[in-house]
Formats: sequence, C-alpha cells, structure tokens
Amino acid sequence: MATPGVIPIDSRHVRLGFDALLLPSMIGEAPSVFSNYVGTIDANGRARAAINLPQLPPLIGLDLHTMFLVLDFAAPNWILRISNTVVVHIDR
Repeated sequence: MATPGVIPIDSRHVRLGFDALLLPSMIGEAPSVFSNYVGTIDANGRARAAINLPQLPPLIGLDLHTMFLVLDFAAPNWILRISNTVVVHIDR
C-alpha cells in the first residue's frame, strides 16, 4: 500500500512514497483491484476510478494514499495537473 512521501516534479510534488504499487499504477499495470486508474478525462475534466478490495481481515485498519496526474504532452514534464493526495482508511 502506498506510504506518504514527497516526489519532486519541477517545482511541484507528488505526495506519495515509492513502494511496490506506485510504478505499476503509473504505467497501467496496477493490480486489478485498482479500476480505471489509467484513462482519460471527459470534456468537463472528470473521470472515475475505484479501489475494489476483497474483504480480508488483514486489510482492516490500513490506510491507502491515492492521487492523480493529468498528463498533457505540451505541459512542463508532460504533467498538467497534480491532485492532492487522498487517504482512504479501510474500516471493514
């Protein structure tokens, strides 16, 4: 699961730590529990993604850190926008 951290990109930052899920999720090879984590935004700048976790007791109490990038090849470093990081706590 992602851990908090800071990855600098030009003068901006991605607030996720390097872990076993970060790189695969960036190139569209994240585990199947991450649905629509790579895709396109609509004309209103919206998209939907989901985390479909199995109901496994060891997952209870974990925090997942997630965020998104909007890519544009005309933007600096090809990154137009960097979202805030959202923490999802697994209750049950």
